[in-house]
Amino acid sequence: MSERVHTTALSQSVRSWLNSRWSLLLAGVACGLIPLLLDGGGRDSVRLWLANAPPWLLLWLCALALTCRPLFAASLTWLLAAVVYQVNQIKLRELGLPLVPSDVLVFDQMLSSPALYWRYLRLPSLPQLLLLLLLIESCRRSWRLRPLCRPLQFGQALLFVLAGGVLLSVQQRWAPWPQIYDQDDLRISFWHAAAGAEQAGMAAHFMLLQQNTRSTLPPALPGIEDAFVERFGARPTLSVPPERPDLIVIQSESFFDPGDLVDLDSERYIPNLRALSERFPHGRLRVPTFGGLTTRTEFEFLTGYPLMVVPEIQYPFQGLVHRPMYAVPWALRELGYQTRALHPYDPNFYGRKRVYPLLGFQAFHSIGDFRLDEYHGYYVSDHALNRRIIELLDSPVPTFLFAVSIENHGPWDELRPVPAAELAQINLPARGSEAARAPLAQFLVHLRRTDQALGELADWVMQRERPTVLLFYGDHLPNLVSTFAEWPTRDGQSVARQTVPWVLVDNRMHEPASQRADLSSSELAAYLLEHAGLQGLPLFADIERLRTAEPALNQDERTHWHSQLAASQLAVEPDLSAWQLRDVTFAEVQKWGPQSQEQHPDATEGVAVYVDLDQPVSEETVLMINQNRLEIAERTERHLVGILDLASSRTLLAEPGQHQVYLLDRMQRQRQWVGELTVRPRGRRVGGLLGLGAGPFCAISAWGPEQSALEPVANRQPDGQMGLWVRSECFPAGTRLRFDDRLLETALDGELATALIPPEWLSASTQRRVALVSSEGEVMPLGQIEVLASKPATVLGSGAIGEPSH
Repeated sequence: MSERVHTTALSQSVRSWLNSRWSLLLAGVACGLIPLLLDGGGRDSVRLWLANAPPWLLLWLCALALTCRPLFAASLTWLLAAVVYQVNQIKLRELGLPLVPSDVLVFDQMLSSPALYWRYLRLPSLPQLLLLLLLIESCRRSWRLRPLCRPLQFGQALLFVLAGGVLLSVQQRWAPWPQIYDQDDLRISFWHAAAGAEQAGMAAHFMLLQQNTRSTLPPALPGIEDAFVERFGARPTLSVPPERPDLIVIQSESFFDPGDLVDLDSERYIPNLRALSERFPHGRLRVPTFGGLTTRTEFEFLTGYPLMVVPEIQYPFQGLVHRPMYAVPWALRELGYQTRALHPYDPNFYGRKRVYPLLGFQAFHSIGDFRLDEYHGYYVSDHALNRRIIELLDSPVPTFLFAVSIENHGPWDELRPVPAAELAQINLPARGSEAARAPLAQFLVHLRRTDQALGELADWVMQRERPTVLLFYGDHLPNLVSTFAEWPTRDGQSVARQTVPWVLVDNRMHEPASQRADLSSSELAAYLLEHAGLQGLPLFADIERLRTAEPALNQDERTHWHSQLAASQLAVEPDLSAWQLRDVTFAEVQKWGPQSQEQHPDATEGVAVYVDLDQPVSEETVLMINQNRLEIAERTERHLVGILDLASSRTLLAEPGQHQVYLLDRMQRQRQWVGELTVRPRGRRVGGLLGLGAGPFCAISAWGPEQSALEPVANRQPDGQMGLWVRSECFPAGTRLRFDDRLLETALDGELATALIPPEWLSASTQRRVALVSSEGEVMPLGQIEVLASKPATVLGSGAIGEPSH
C-alpha cells in the first residue's frame, strides 16, 4: 500500500513539474538537440550547433504561441523535424541536393500533383517507424497537460508578439542573423550544396541560403554594353531569311547517351539520334542540373542566362520570373512568329501557366490536350507529343513551338506499368545488382521509344514543304541513383559531370553537313537562331559571337561576358506597348450571336459564339470575349465559331453584366469589336414536378405561328418552309423544338429558338402539337398550330424567322 502511495505521489510530482514553467526549459533543450540527434549538424563545434538549432527553436516558439503548451509544441516540432529531415534525405538521394528555401515555393505542387512526388517515397525502416509512433504518442499525451496561459489572454499575446518579432527579423535579415549565418565564418560553399549541407548541417545550410538568396538577377556592370562593342566590334544588324522557318524545340525528359556508361551501346538504344548526328549539326550540352529540376535547363535555353552565376537559386521560374522577361519567344514575336509552349502535364507544375506568358509565349498547351489512352508508363508518351506537335504546326504563320516531354520521367520502379514484352528486349550485360539493373532496364525501354519518336518526327520534318528546323536535346541525366552507384562511366568522371546530347534537323539542308559543337544550355538558343538565319537578335547574337570569337575565349572569360550581357538585357522589361492591340475593321459583321446568355455559374459547357462576315479573314483570326481567347471549333472563310473554356465561362456567367466580343488577329496584333454579350439575371423556371417551378425552362413570352394555311404557309421562308419560333428568357443547352413526334433541327440564339417545318408535313383541318424538348428529354408543351384549308383572315406573313410580320 505504501509503495502505491509513493508511486502515486511521485507521478503527481512529475506531472506537477511538467505543468510548471520549468517545462519551458525542458522543451527548449529538447528542441535544441534536434540537429544533433536527427542530422548531426553541430557535432563538430559549438559554432555549427548555434547555426543549426535556431530554426527548430523558432518553430517551437511559433507552436508555443499557438498552443501555450511547451511540451506539446516541442513534440510537434520534433515530429515536423523528423519529416523534414526525411524529405531532405529523399531529395539528396534522388537529386543530389539538400532542401533549400526555394523548395517552399513549390510546396503547392506537392498538393496539386501529389502522385509525382509520392512515387519517390519508400517504406520507413523499423527505427524510423518507432520514432514516428513515439512522437505521435508524445503529442497526444503532452496535449493533456495544463496550458501555461489562457487562450487570447496576455500571456499568449506576448508569445505571439515574440514569435512574430523573431520571424520578422529573420525575413528582413536583421541582426544577429547575418552574423550567425556568415558564409565565410561557416565555410559553406554555394557551389556544392550537398557537401555544404553535409558539412554544416541541413538547417544551417538552409538558413544560410535564406539570408543570402536573391529574388532578382544580379545587376550587370555599368558600361558593359559599350565595353562589349569596344572589345568585339559593332553588333550586326537584324537579318531574316525571305521565308522564315518554323522552329520546333523538344526538351526531352532525362534523355542521355547510355553509351556514356561502360558495357552499354548507344547504337542499340538511340540509333536514330546517332544517324541524325551523322547528317546534321549536333554535339554535347552542359546543363545546370542533374536528375531533376527540369526548369533550370528550360530557363537557360529560353533566356540565355547561365544559372551558374546564381547557384543559390534552384527554381528560376519561381525565384526570378516575376514580370515580363526578355526571352526567345519575345524575340521571335518581333519577327512575326506565333509562339507556343507544349507540356503534357499539369499546367501549374513549376508555375509554367504563370511563367510562360511572362517569357513571351502566346499559347500554352498542357495535359488537357491529351487522352488517357496516350500514356505509356506513368506519363503521356513521346509519340502522342509528336502527334500534337504536328497538329499545332498546321498554320501558314511561322511558328516557334517549344515542347517539354515527360514520358521518361522517374521514378523507374516495380510499379511502373511497362509492358513485359518491351522489358524483355532490354538485354543488359551481367553487371551490378538487381537493384541497379531493374530501374535501368525500365529507363532504357522509354529511351528507345523516345529515340523512335525523334526519328519519326525528323522524317516528318524532312518531308515537309515548309522550311522547318527541329532542335532536340536532353534536359538532364536521369536520377538512376542505385544504377549510377554501381555502373561506372567510360570517361571515369562522376555522372554529375556528364553531358547530354543535342541534334538539329533542318529540311533546308539537302546534303549531309554534320558538324559538332559542344555548348551550354544557355548558348543553345543562340546557336539555333543563328543557324535558322534569324541573325542580329539582341543578346542571342552576342552569345553566338562570344562562342565563335577569334581568338577563342577561355571558359571563365566567356562566362563573364555571357552573364553580364544577359543580365543587362534581362533587366530591361520587354516593351509591351509594342504588343498593344490596334483597333481596326477586318470585315463587316453580317450576323453574330448569341448576343445574350442567362446567368449560370454552374454551367456544364463553355460559352459558344459565332460570327458571320462579309469577306474572308486571316486563318490567324480568332474570337475573344473581354481578354479571354476562344478555342475555334468551326472555321470557314467567312464564318467562325469559338468556345470559351469552361472555367472562364463559369466566371463570365456568374453575375449579370456586359461583356465585349472581338475578332482578334494574333499575328498582326489587331482586333475588331463585334458587339456586346449580355449576361441576363437567371429567369424564373416553369414546369417540373407538379408544376412547382423546378423545371429547366424559363417562361415562354411568345411563339408562332399559331395558325397557317396550306398555301402559302405562315411565316414563309425563302426556301418555302414555315419558320417556327419561340421567345423565352432562357433555353437549356441542347434544347430542340418538336413538331408532333418529329424533333427539329433547332437554332438557339439568346432568347430565340427557331426551326423550319416543310410544307408537306402540314395537312388541312388538323391541329399539330408543338413543344420544347431539353437534352435530358424533359418536355415543355407550347400549344398547337391550327392548319386551315384556306388562308386565315389574319395571317402571319413571310419574314425572317423570329421576326414575323403581323
